Amino acid sequence: TCPRRTPAALLPLADVITPNAFEAALLAGGGQVSTAAAALAALDSLHALGPDCVVISSVELDSRPSTLTLFASHAKSKSKFCIEFPKFEGSFTGTGDLFAALLLARLGSSDTSTCKIDLPSLIYACEHAISTIHNVLNETIDYIKSLPPGTLVGGKA
Repeated sequence: TCPRRTPAALLPLADVITPNAFEAALLAGGGQVSTAAAALAALDSLHALGPDCVVISSVELDSRPSTLTLFASHAKSKSKFCIEFPKFEGSFTGTGDLFAALLLARLGSSDTSTCKIDLPSLIYACEHAISTIHNVLNETIDYIKSLPPGTLVGGKA
């Protein structure tokens, strides 16, 4: 098992963190992140733990159940932004990992000599990651719909 102090020890070393709403709530030590106000408060709490960039990858707002919202902040510029995107019906394993990989790959393609990320690069990386995941999920759904009735992915009955 992981020691309870692991987040407190690791977060100050991170340039970027990408928790989902549940993880953000746990790391921030607060309640559920299901409103814009709670998401913004979680961003502040997570910045206080050390990371320069905080991206809460998917928040299902109580007021907008058919969409998800990304909330992000950039400590150096003291800027926050959000991006709303359609929520797909169903359960898709690994989208958070894919999001983090896409975001960090895009950020890594900018100037890495200083290990600092500027606000325009963060916004662009978030937009790119969301767009790519949206396309991957659309392709996945189209593929599943093309299967003959009764067929499960992986060829198992």
